[in-house]
Amino acid sequence: MKRGSLVTIVISLIICCILAGCSKDGAGDVSDKLKDNTASLKADKETEEEEEKDGTVEKETEKESGYDMDKAADSLKEMSDALSGFMWAFMMSESDYNADPIKDRDLELSDEDKIRASVLACDGDNVIDSTFVLGMGGFSEDISGETAPEDGGYHGMSVSREEVEKTCLDLFGTKALWDDLPIGPECYLYDAVKYTDGNDTYVLIVEQEIETEMSLEIHECTVTEEGGEYIGKVNMFWGYWGELEQKPGYSNYVLTYTLQPSNESKYGMIISAMNVKMIESDNDTDTEGSEPVQAGNEEYDESFFGLWITAFKERQDALDLTDKLREKGLEAYSIYSVEYENLSKDPYWCVTIGKSGSEAEAQALIEDAKKAGYKDAYVKYTGGQLSHRIYYYMYSPSDAVITTSKVTLEEVPTEALSGTYEDEGPMTLTADSDTVFDKTCDMQFFPGYKEGESPLEWFISASGEDIMGVFEVGITGNHIDSFYGSYWWD
Repeated sequence: MKRGSLVTIVISLIICCILAGCSKDGAGDVSDKLKDNTASLKADKETEEEEEKDGTVEKETEKESGYDMDKAADSLKEMSDALSGFMWAFMMSESDYNADPIKDRDLELSDEDKIRASVLACDGDNVIDSTFVLGMGGFSEDISGETAPEDGGYHGMSVSREEVEKTCLDLFGTKALWDDLPIGPECYLYDAVKYTDGNDTYVLIVEQEIETEMSLEIHECTVTEEGGEYIGKVNMFWGYWGELEQKPGYSNYVLTYTLQPSNESKYGMIISAMNVKMIESDNDTDTEGSEPVQAGNEEYDESFFGLWITAFKERQDALDLTDKLREKGLEAYSIYSVEYENLSKDPYWCVTIGKSGSEAEAQALIEDAKKAGYKDAYVKYTGGQLSHRIYYYMYSPSDAVITTSKVTLEEVPTEALSGTYEDEGPMTLTADSDTVFDKTCDMQFFPGYKEGESPLEWFISASGEDIMGVFEVGITGNHIDSFYGSYWWD
């Protein structure tokens, strides 16, 4: 063997030994690092598990439950919109097909209700789109046609069974029970039924094409957690569509849902209970447009929603009309517009049918107004009562007891400007330093008046006959607050 070759072999053996030693040491370091990392990961996992137990991993818990609170209100709006047809039918049936107020109702949500609601939440599939005549036990005759059916007829549109089943799971988390679907409508204007043509059974949305002025609109939706349950609240309008034109966004009902998280529903939640309640005052909802009945003159406050049909410049014209309407059995009133903050500031005698405590109650009288020939009748809230206006009649100066601090008109005949012919008198009225002449007063009709005088000063300085006549005043109790006019007898 050559010397060079031997040297090469020796050098190679030395390098291998060195490398082997390094490799051993490096493997030990990596092993130690892996052990350290494993221990760290285990500790981190234990920490995460403890945090979950403590409820600190809220977002993960929400995700696992399938209930995203950030999107819940939007999902509730989608669900409520899908259920709007069912709710409209429910409200129509409960109110006997007019605007009778529904104070507070729990929806039963039986199996029949759930499948009816699911069908009405679906779109038609165009397999059937016809008109029908109802017979005993269901649809007895198919009279397919393009024109609307006469009374007793229905328009029918088929709905996919697959879509109904999915919708029922999404809304209520239950299977669609087909045997619970009725063969005739529960609400004769709009409902879901089964239909058999002899060969196949279809799920139908049926509608009796009768004109109705009732409308339902979903507004603000919120979801909160209360005592471990999720509660959804929906501000909703239901009533005559004309109300929404007058007050867009107005809500007169609150629809309350009891909700449960669900991974099976596309909404992330399902409905287990429903309640609908009428909004009695502004405290029940924050929706813009709801108007509280507030006091103006507390002694005589009669703020109300009126169904207004016409107005006159002459009081007698309004009184004559109220008489005619009352002869027809309608509860009619003549109202002096300037008494109320929301009515005309110019003096008109406005005729209303009813003095209603709620807008829905007033809307319910519209049909009565139309039958009486007033198709343009509308609902408006009077606002607070600014003053109670009356006429008082002074036939003799001796009826007035006048001192430097007060005038007392003893047992003088009075008559309310609003109302009918009924008077309020006789009354004992007082005027003092707080009594004023309203800026609308035409002072030339107050005999003996000197510029700048107050009513009290006028009474003191006037001669006996000057205080006689018919006077229009605003009162609180028996106190004269303001003078608005002085007239002589016709």
